[in-house]
Parts: sequence; structure tokens; C-alpha cells
Amino acid sequence: MINVAAIVLNYNGYDETINFLDKIREIELINYIVIIDNHSSDNSYTMIKEHLARDLASIGKIFLIRAPHNAGYAAGNNFGMRFALENFDVELFLISNPDVMFGQDTIECLLDLYQLHKERIRLGAFAPSQLNNLKSGYLTSWSLPNWLSDCLGSFLLIGKLVGKLKRIKINKSVDYTEVDVVNGAFFAIPTKSMEKVGLFDIHTFLFCEERILGKKLKNNGFHSFELTNCFYEHKQSTTIKSNIKLIDRFNILNKSRYYYLTKYFNLSIPQKFVVRFCFAFGIFEKKIYFNLRSFFKK
Repeated sequence: MINVAAIVLNYNGYDETINFLDKIREIELINYIVIIDNHSSDNSYTMIKEHLARDLASIGKIFLIRAPHNAGYAAGNNFGMRFALENFDVELFLISNPDVMFGQDTIECLLDLYQLHKERIRLGAFAPSQLNNLKSGYLTSWSLPNWLSDCLGSFLLIGKLVGKLKRIKINKSVDYTEVDVVNGAFFAIPTKSMEKVGLFDIHTFLFCEERILGKKLKNNGFHSFELTNCFYEHKQSTTIKSNIKLIDRFNILNKSRYYYLTKYFNLSIPQKFVVRFCFAFGIFEKKIYFNLRSFFKK
């Protein structure tokens, strides 16, 4: 039997997290569910705790912990993974947002791939194909960005083209395709693989966690996959959108991109200058665009 621990990060979204827990607690293939309240400001910890106290079925399976402060996605998930490693005999992590939906069949699909490859290759992260808002396929995986693609991707029009170019062509005639990066909304990873690369890099508050993990896994010889024969549904970062203004999200994204590029690539001083210039110009461009859009909507 494979012991599986779901790691679920909550921040100011207890209604969504409680609904998510009520759906996945019946999945028998998930042995433990660790909810990390990332030091919410909306009484999330108390509301989830009271809900679990009324739910006898959650005893021994669902565990609620609270981070001492909100240090972002990576640090919050690391807090939960360390709790699981210290308290349970866990072989596989499921890293999941509370704004996703999946069933027993999806977990079965993930476990099938794990059992197939765990003795054959160094298995990294692997994820089902993502469905966005029940309507259409959405980006589940992509190739590792470099300094040039991030520079070009910071501009409004060129960025859309770059986004298309970084997509990995998925062969839907096979059950899975090897990829560089999987979407952080929902994926599985062996605990030993995650420990080998030191868990998530905590030096980003938000954004780029998946690419950094993908880079670390690839540097250490691990193989990551997107599965094309199973799916999950994603409502797309409702917590981020409700708590952080749009232009602030771009600033945080650029800060995380810059950390990724300077930490994991040997950029020259001129390259760093070009990156900073492109990011700054991209923010300036977006401010003009958003102001014009607001003006014409009045």
C-alpha cells in the first residue's frame, strides 16, 4: 500500500477549503490530509477547526496546522510537508490548491504512473491534465523559461506569443508526456524526490515556485510528466485575485522571475541589466494599458 498525504494550503478562504475537504475526505487512496492555514487574517483557522470538530470522519485523516506567519506559497507548503514527514510514513505527496476538483479515478491514475516508474527512473513531479472552469483544456505543463523568454514575456503583446511558444506539445495518443514544469495547482511527487531537492525554494513569496522546483528536479536528474488520460478542474487562483491587486501581482511575479533567473542561471551583468529594464518597461506598459482600459470603461 502506498501512503499518500495531500498538502493543502489555505489563506483567507475557509469556505472554499472546507468545501474542498468535504469532497476529498472520502477518497480512500488519500491516507492523510494536511491543511496549512497560512496565517490567515479572516479567522480561517478557527472556522476550519470548528468544522473538523463536528466531522467525526476526519479524525485520524485530516490535520489542521497553522503557519507562524505568512511567508508565501513555498514556505507554507514546506511547513505542511515537514509536518507530514515528521508524523506519518508517507511515500507520495499530493500538493493541491483548495480551488481544484478531482476524484478517486484521478488518484488511481497518478498511482498507476507512480507504480510503473518508481523503480525504473528518478521520478519527479507529475500531474493530470488541467481543465479550466469545466470548459476547456488549460496549461498544465511548460518548458523551463530562460532570461530571454522572461524578458520578452514581460511585454503585453509579445508576452502572449512567448506564452504559446513555451508550451510543450503534448501527445494525447499516449498516456503521459515528459515535461519540464507542472502547474502548482495540483500535482504528485514522491516524498524522497521532494526531500532530495530540499522541498520548495522559500525565497519567493508567490509565483515561479513550479519552475524553480522543475529546474531543481531537472538539475538532479529527475523526470516529470503530464498525464493525458486523467484530469482535474481548476477555478484559477481565486485567493490570489481576491487578495492582491493586479499591478501588484505583476510586480511580485517580476521579483520571483528575477530571483529564479539570477539564482539558477549564470547571468552576466549585461544580461541582468536587460532583465531589469524589460521588467520595468513591462510594468510601465501595463500601467498605461490598465489606466486606458479603466478610462474607456467609464
